[in-house]
Amino acid sequence: MQVEPFIIAITMPFAVIGALLPDIDVYRSRLKRNLVVRLATIPLTLFGHRTWSHSVAMLMVVALPGLVAEGFWFYAWLLFFTGFMPGYYFLQVLRLTFWVTG
Repeated sequence: MQVEPFIIAITMPFAVIGALLPDIDVYRSRLKRNLVVRLATIPLTLFGHRTWSHSVAMLMVVALPGLVAEGFWFYAWLLFFTGFMPGYYFLQVLRLTFWVTG
């Protein structure tokens, strides 16, 4: 089975975002360098690190739109989900194995 380079080019940025998103509740997160993202995530940091963003509830929030999407939006969500989930669960764990603080 051959995977089209176009599909890989679309899903890889979502994998990178998925790997960085679980740590958005950390004060020094890479995603929080943007002021808009920093202000938008203030309510999320109130719960502390590794709470909502490291849970199965986050998986449900991301998966829910795919259950109701139809046509083009389903395929767009599928491309997002295909890149985001491996990044969120696999790359995040791989990235944390190389940190001293884990």
